[in-house]
Amino acid sequence: MKRKLTIEIDCGDTTCARASGEFCQHFGGIRFGTVPVCMLFPSDSAYTVLDASGDWTLRCQACLDAEAESE
Repeated sequence: MKRKLTIEIDCGDTTCARASGEFCQHFGGIRFGTVPVCMLFPSDSAYTVLDASGDWTLRCQACLDAEAESE
């Protein structure tokens, strides 16, 4: 039987942080913290590598899609 779960995260509209240094509780890092990852929405491993090419780390597409589905 399928179940639907709803969880709350504390983040920005498109970023993993709601403010500078205040990250989502599922935000993590690999390679000694140099590569940001999402631990809530794993891709091909236990995490999804996030885009940190700009000033802010962006939420992964699965995170954005899950929010859109719950609205």
